[in-house]
Amino acid sequence: MSTFLPHISLRSAALAGLAALALAGCDSLRRDRGDPAFDGVYFAANLSADETNPHNFTIAVKDARKSLVGAREAGRYEANKYCIKYYGNSEKTWTLGPDATDPQLVFSDKGDLLMSGSCVGW
Repeated sequence: MSTFLPHISLRSAALAGLAALALAGCDSLRRDRGDPAFDGVYFAANLSADETNPHNFTIAVKDARKSLVGAREAGRYEANKYCIKYYGNSEKTWTLGPDATDPQLVFSDKGDLLMSGSCVGW
């Protein structure tokens, strides 16, 4: 049984190494695709439009604690892309936006920065 334990820790170490390589590859992939970095950090941000009123949107910026400055700008960038694509300009009204003070910011249980707003357009 003692020969089995080193095998488990070697396997665990190998899996941890593969996970680290995969995470490093994510930043490399974002850089290769031309995705912008914000405050030196590549963020994954998801924008969801309201089904009944698609002018309204919510954004979740993953791992926001890496850089709050960068996470705020990553959220703003996603909102700009969405509003320009669907409403012809980047004008928006924030309900909870990137210019909120630190105490006003809202985070998910996973540490994602949550934002919401509405595009102003056609």
